Formats: sequence, C-alpha cells, structure tokens
Amino acid sequence: MALVAAGLGLASLAGGAYGAHLQAKGMRDAAREQTRGIQLGIDERNQAYQDIAPMYEPYSQAGLTGLSGMQGDFTTDMGQFDYDKDVSDFLDPSMAFQQEQMRNQMEQSAVSRGNLQSGGFAKALQDRSGQVAQTYYGQAVRDKNQDQATTYQQFMDQFQGRRANNQLRLNQFQNMASIGQNATGNLANLRMGTANQNAGSMQDIGTSQGYGAQASPMVYGQAIQNATSPQNLMGAYQMYNSLQAPKVGQ
Repeated sequence: MALVAAGLGLASLAGGAYGAHLQAKGMRDAAREQTRGIQLGIDERNQAYQDIAPMYEPYSQAGLTGLSGMQGDFTTDMGQFDYDKDVSDFLDPSMAFQQEQMRNQMEQSAVSRGNLQSGGFAKALQDRSGQVAQTYYGQAVRDKNQDQATTYQQFMDQFQGRRANNQLRLNQFQNMASIGQNATGNLANLRMGTANQNAGSMQDIGTSQGYGAQASPMVYGQAIQNATSPQNLMGAYQMYNSLQAPKVGQ
C-alpha cells in the first residue's frame, strides 16, 4: 500500500510538473510573440521615417538658399540726382541763321531808305535781334526744364523700382527661409516622435522578455510550492494512513 501511495504522490508531482511545463512554455511563447510584434512596430516606424525624411530635403535646401540670399545687398542708394545740362544744350541751331536773315532784311530796308548809318537803325537792329534771341532762349529754358523734370522722374522711377525689387527679393528669401525652418521643425518633431515611440516599445520589449525569462522559475516554483504545501502533504499523509488502516473483518 505504501508503494501505491508513493506512486500516487509521484504521479501527482509529475502531473503538476508537466502542467507547469506547458504553462511556462505558453508564457514564453506569448512573450516571444509579443516581443516580435513590438519589434515589427519599431521596424515599421523606422522605415516610415526613412521614407518620409527625404521628402523634407527640398524644403530644407530652399530654407538654406533663403538664409543665404538674405545676406545679399538690398540697398537702394543711387546717390544724389545729377543733371549736367544747361540752356545752351537746348538752343535751336537755327537761331543764328534766323538772326542773320533778320539782319540782312533790316539792312536792305535801311539801305533803300538811306538810314543804314543812323542810330535808330542800330537800336532797331539790336532790339529785333534781342527779341529773336529771347524767343529762342525762352523755348530753350522751357525745353531744359522739361528735360530736367523728365530725367528726375526717370531717376525716381528707377529708385522706386530698385527699392520695390529689393523688397520683393527680400520677401522671397524670407519666405524660403520660413519654409526651410518649418520643414526642419516638422522633420525634427517626426524624428523625436519616432524615437520616443521606439523608446517606449523597447521598454515594452524588455518587460516582455523579462516576463518570458521568469516564466519557468515562477511556474515551477509555484508548482513545487503547491505540491509541498501543508495541505497537500497532509492529504498525502491521510491517504497513506487510510491505505494502511486495517479493513473491518480482517
């Protein structure tokens, strides 16, 4: 009977050990699959980052171009307005011819009247010559003033055009720099987000692997503890005693 009791005890221990083996194996397999799934997630995030990162490169390059362009020359200084023409540049070349023609006509008239040598003729000739000169000089002055005003307006138009063009260029470079700054910031956020997610996943992998590594000691220890618990020992002892007790009528 003692052998039967011992056999039952060993069978109970063996069954408990096999059950613990299956439980530990299941826990290790679950931990392994969990680790594998987490690693796949890490690989997927890394690949996604590698695929997306180059898309930011043109914008980052544009930002560098914008920063470089902003260091250029945007001055609009054109110096003082300079106008070097005078009235003589606008005198009609025909003025001398007109004066000569007028003098010849007056002299011919004076000769016909016999007063060429008179003081009145000299004064009349001077007055008439002055009138012709005044007419031509007056027109020359008006032409000079008009030309000076036109030249000044051209100068100011060029100044305003240069200033507007410089402002346009500066705005373009600033926009490019802003695009590059945004692209760099977005890429940095994406990289940081990926790194943070991967760091969390690596912690999960460590936890899962630790769980799997503890499966066998934990389960077998629990099985041994259960098998050697006072309740189980007392049950085995009672079974043994019941098998050893004499039967009624023996």
